Amino acid sequence: MLHTIEPEQVHYGEELILEDSNTLDYFNKFIRGFIHKHNNHLTISLGYSSLITGSTREIKTLQQAQRISECAEKAVELNNEANSCLIPTSPNLETFDLLEFIATKSAQIQEPLQQRNITLLQSIQPPQVKVHADKEWLNRIIDEILKNAIEASTPESSELHFDVVHVPFDHLGDTSRIEIVISDDGEGINEEDLKSVFEPFFSKKGHEHLGIGLNNAGILTYKLGGKLGIASSPKGTTVIISLPAE
Repeated sequence: MLHTIEPEQVHYGEELILEDSNTLDYFNKFIRGFIHKHNNHLTISLGYSSLITGSTREIKTLQQAQRISECAEKAVELNNEANSCLIPTSPNLETFDLLEFIATKSAQIQEPLQQRNITLLQSIQPPQVKVHADKEWLNRIIDEILKNAIEASTPESSELHFDVVHVPFDHLGDTSRIEIVISDDGEGINEEDLKSVFEPFFSKKGHEHLGIGLNNAGILTYKLGGKLGIASSPKGTTVIISLPAE
């Protein structure tokens, strides 16, 4: 682990995540229905613009039809992006080897790490770890955290820690847990912003970021029976995915 973290330093945002999780099903149904209806209208718009393009040689009309088609295509892309952000309401649980899963993830991020001159360091304490979880969900959770860690890393030579720790009995309860710990050596998150990181649509990265990634990751972790915690200082940020051990 890159930073020494005391239990009281970790912010879990549990109440906010629980509240968001309870309203998730209704939100998902509404958004999916909206996207479906919206895509239907966009398909019609694309179809008509295609018919116009094929039936006229008038330059101005062709340009207008092309513009309509381009806007409709961008709207479809936005709908697809919104749909990809929606969280499934129930996990597809299976028991699998976590260390094998982590090894695959580590291999997948080698290219972006090399592009930013980031060294990946790992510490795997238990020799064998089985978890009962949803692979796709865990993949989404880790992808979000790794993406944030890579973006936060300093432009010059950096280190990113991607560790797995077995905690027999910890401060979160009396059950054995597995912690996936991801740490970067960036500038960190100030104390005030740290209180808001799990809020949906909270982001300090600019308007191109939706600010829902960490909120979604927290909800998915909670639905897997785990907790997502974050601690930060001027020396960097550590995110802890805590899951029940199998």
